[in-house]
Amino acid sequence: MKENVSLIKEINDLRRELRLVRTQVHDNKSQSSISKKKLSSSDLTALTSVEGRGLVARLNFEEEAERIIQLQRMEIQRLKMQMQGQSHSLIPPSSSTKLPVLTT
Repeated sequence: MKENVSLIKEINDLRRELRLVRTQVHDNKSQSSISKKKLSSSDLTALTSVEGRGLVARLNFEEEAERIIQLQRMEIQRLKMQMQGQSHSLIPPSSSTKLPVLTT
């Protein structure tokens, strides 16, 4: 049960982090498009070369983030399988067992 709670907490943290990263990417894109509109053509040429390097860094960051997310998904799947194995060992399978009727 504690593992379920910790997994849910971890998933929520990852979702929160993903929303934050998406917001930052969106802000960066809109900021760069606003900046481009205000620049002259010579400034735009200089910015393009700088943005090219920034784009490579951003792509590396996104690739690294995707790799981390994939590793965390694999870890969550491994933990789920481990929990299922533990729950099967605690409860013996029996199709003839009937539970008592609940009354309120």
